[in-house]
Amino acid sequence: MSDGPSTETGNPNLEGTLRDVQGNPAAGTVKLFRVAVKAPADTVDNSALVPPVLIKTAAAGADGRFRFDSLPAAKYAVEGVDAAGRNFGLVPGLQVAGAKDTLQRILILKLPARLLGTVTRGPNALPPGVAGNGGIVVRVGGADRFAYSDSAGSFALENVPEGVYRIAFAAPDGHYEPKYLDSVRAVSGDTLRLPPVELDWSRFQPPPAVAGLSVRIDSAAGTVRLGWRPVKLANLAHYEVSRKDSLDAANDRTWTVTDTFCTDTVKALPAGRALVYRVVAVNALGNRGQAEPSHDLPVTVPVPADTSAGGQGALAGVVTFNRSPLPGALVSIYAVPAAPGSPDSLPRTLKAVNSAVTGADGRYRFDKTPAGRYTVTAMSGDLAAIRMGVEVRGLIALSDSLEVAATGSVEGRATRDSLWVSTGAKGDDFIHAGLAGTPYEAFTDYAPQGTGGLFRLKGIPEGTYALVIHAGPEGYFLPDTVPGIQVLAGSITTLPATLKARYNPNAPPPKINNLVMTAYSRASVSLAWRPVTGYPLLQGYRVLRLDGASRETARSTVLTSASYADDVSALAPGTRVFYVVKVVGLSGREGENGGDASGLPIPFTVP
Repeated sequence: MSDGPSTETGNPNLEGTLRDVQGNPAAGTVKLFRVAVKAPADTVDNSALVPPVLIKTAAAGADGRFRFDSLPAAKYAVEGVDAAGRNFGLVPGLQVAGAKDTLQRILILKLPARLLGTVTRGPNALPPGVAGNGGIVVRVGGADRFAYSDSAGSFALENVPEGVYRIAFAAPDGHYEPKYLDSVRAVSGDTLRLPPVELDWSRFQPPPAVAGLSVRIDSAAGTVRLGWRPVKLANLAHYEVSRKDSLDAANDRTWTVTDTFCTDTVKALPAGRALVYRVVAVNALGNRGQAEPSHDLPVTVPVPADTSAGGQGALAGVVTFNRSPLPGALVSIYAVPAAPGSPDSLPRTLKAVNSAVTGADGRYRFDKTPAGRYTVTAMSGDLAAIRMGVEVRGLIALSDSLEVAATGSVEGRATRDSLWVSTGAKGDDFIHAGLAGTPYEAFTDYAPQGTGGLFRLKGIPEGTYALVIHAGPEGYFLPDTVPGIQVLAGSITTLPATLKARYNPNAPPPKINNLVMTAYSRASVSLAWRPVTGYPLLQGYRVLRLDGASRETARSTVLTSASYADDVSALAPGTRVFYVVKVVGLSGREGENGGDASGLPIPFTVP
């Protein structure tokens, strides 16, 4: 290769020859590109990020010669490829200074290289709208080669001509600074794996959102300790931690910290108050990170240790009607269990622990009330009010004013379906229905099994409640909760669907109570019963034949239909037998002996 003036006329500016690796002329295609140069005002050379501009494409014949005429002063790169498209050559950085300059070049065509690597957006939280490490552009400086990373950050640059390059990396979302790998040598026919590249967050953009917020509450000390993952930023100045109290702006605070943790003392705030903490990063230019609402951390002020004697206090308040004090109202308080138990535990009906009548000023007061959570109700004629979750912590706890108003009702139906009828419940009666956290409860009236017994809850203050139903016998059914029951003053809320009791899979299979004899002869006895529905573990049924002493004398296989014919042809005439049926679960577990509507075996005397 050589630079220098041409001895030919016409000032072709750039001419050369394509040759193969043996030095022989090669036919092919030649492309001329104008490439970017570093701007005088730039402190960093970003020219490798600028794609080269294709100026002209020329064909080289069997002699391999090519020529580009009348080129303006600029920096160029010339690339050649043989006619088969397999071998490449590139001469970068050709400087044409004026119209009379001419450069001469020989392009040796060789097998190209392949460059592989990984580029990521770093450990910070990603900017809004960006997911993963995809879409990062990777460009070979001064050459027409580029690729985009996939979601994992992997990329491949194909058909890179042999040479030494500067590789540029840039994310198109604008939140990251470009990065470069210098002096990358691409060797003909080789696959080169580049070192991993991690983009840096831009020093001129608002910092990334703080991620990994966590909280540790110390109730005894009355402190809230926040922690978060560090933000990786070249010009990080500090973190700004803020606390907001939606009920009282006087409790709002802001701190500046350089560590990745902050401890807030909340002893002076009302226990149980909801606070929201937010942490943002601030860079040296004063730009603050854009924290999304989902990054806000809600915290409830810890309940301080009860230091009062005996843990008792006073629960006081006022009852009003049309915003005026209401004398003579009956106020009752109900202790709410501290631990409600698992979702499958039995519902706990609230029982009144104290009651009082309001005075002429509408006020009430309960002294020496044990610390805990209470539900408070007020009633006056057909008017009522309720407040749930009132706290007593060894001090006077003033509940909000109880404004009595007209009440509403809830009614619906509940059924055991065909799962069980106990001795004390001959149908869908005595199924408990109650509103969670309140004293309002009722039981279903009698209804034939499977039709659903009616329950009515009356005198309920307007509001939204969770309805809990629970059917007996104990241990055979689990409570079920129906949230979002809306009660309106003066209205009846009717549930549209019959509620079905939830059978406990750990209990024995249900008991049949409708076994009947449908036909008989000297040779056989036909039995039938209503199929069990709603039992998720049903495998089938088994019919037993008993003698007069209730001893088993024969049994069926596990039946999948609700009927059975017993062969009694071998029994002597006059033999008296009895039949029962059992429900069989998936594990082979058998339920109790089932019989007629009274639970008794079906008798039969052989003709």
